[in-house]
Amino acid sequence: MNETTTQSAPRRSTTSAPRRRRGRPAKLSRDSIILAALALLDREGADALTMRALGRELGVEAMSLYRHVADRAALLEGLADRLTAEIEPRGRDEDWADALRGLAGDVRAVARRHPAAFALLASRVLSTPNVLAPIEDVLAGLRRGGFTPARAIFAYRLVLTYARGYALAELAGFAIEVGPEQPLPTIRSLSRRLASEPAEANFRNGLETILAGLRAEREALTAKEAAQ
Repeated sequence: MNETTTQSAPRRSTTSAPRRRRGRPAKLSRDSIILAALALLDREGADALTMRALGRELGVEAMSLYRHVADRAALLEGLADRLTAEIEPRGRDEDWADALRGLAGDVRAVARRHPAAFALLASRVLSTPNVLAPIEDVLAGLRRGGFTPARAIFAYRLVLTYARGYALAELAGFAIEVGPEQPLPTIRSLSRRLASEPAEANFRNGLETILAGLRAEREALTAKEAAQ
């Protein structure tokens, strides 16, 4: 994951574009194309997202799209911006732990609303101002909360990795399948529990465990510095 310094940009709520099959073609713009791509992903999944399918979604030829988005990479960048617009800005007076809770919860919520788009974009490098804005907010909160630069970066990466990984695991499903010939007694003894999907509380409990560890580490470092 690469980060660059940038100024936070305002975030907007996301609305899905209606599917167009008949009548006059949509008036094309970068925003209308990205909204249509998100609607297509939400409805039909990642494999359905091609420029040709997107053109049909908008009632135009695929070549018309390239006047507004240069290529597939530019389309994915726009989709990443659109998804990030659904992450709430963090206030300057917000506690660092609340800021991390908010970021983690928003990331998971975006994944649940737009599973195909989230899975498609989860491994992309973070680079645009809108995409970097939530990280700016959280890192600023950690620095105000007394974290050193290195520990602030560690904390944000740890929580973001947890939220993103948990969300992707939810999308894939947590079920484990064991063949009859596989000698795995511990897994078999826990098979009923392993077959159940984790509840909302599991995500929250895992997040609180991480935050408690970060808090304890910060307090220990503060106490050590005070004693010197």
